[in-house]
Amino acid sequence: MRHVILTVNDKYFIKDYEKMKIRTHIAITISLLVTSAASFAGNWSSPVGVNVPTRETYLEVQDSLPINWVITGLGFRAYGGAVTTMLINASEVTPTGLQGSMKRRSGSAPNNPLEVEANCPIGSVVTAVAMREANDNITNLRLRCSRFIAETQQVDYWIFQYVEAYSSMAHFGALYEIEFSFDNLVSFGDYGKVFLTGFGARDKSDSMKNVWGQVRLLHP
Repeated sequence: MRHVILTVNDKYFIKDYEKMKIRTHIAITISLLVTSAASFAGNWSSPVGVNVPTRETYLEVQDSLPINWVITGLGFRAYGGAVTTMLINASEVTPTGLQGSMKRRSGSAPNNPLEVEANCPIGSVVTAVAMREANDNITNLRLRCSRFIAETQQVDYWIFQYVEAYSSMAHFGALYEIEFSFDNLVSFGDYGKVFLTGFGARDKSDSMKNVWGQVRLLHP
């Protein structure tokens, strides 16, 4: 057997080489992740905003999320006959599932306390929103939540649960005044691909008169 004797300089070179390999591996991994995220972002459709009902278009609160981010929760407050505060809770859609969290506040009084806030269970996204206003308050909020499946990059639309929130002025058992849902916005075969990525609302004459939703389709 041949024996190789390493000098001190040789040993330092080997250590530096090993460090370089580690750094190179990290750099390649980060590069692949960036490339993957960039190509992933390209699979989203352009945003589509829809008012419900269509005859109402004015909004008192309105906000939209950056690409890859989807709504997982909402909160509201009304005062003086207007929706003054809206909170959007969001998570990022990634190849491995929903990741991270983002909070966005908007309205004429964005930092005021909320009257209602509802959030979907971890791993789920909002697929419909129903609201009610009474006595100058947002009294009822209901979210329809469906699970996101990372393997297919789709929403399990038909497996869902409702999450509700009530203010101190709520009337239990009262019907919701208005609801945004994308059931009629896309074809039946696209239900699992559509995500809520923006929202807005208007209060008028002691009732919810208009809600707006922005949706994007994700094509895996």
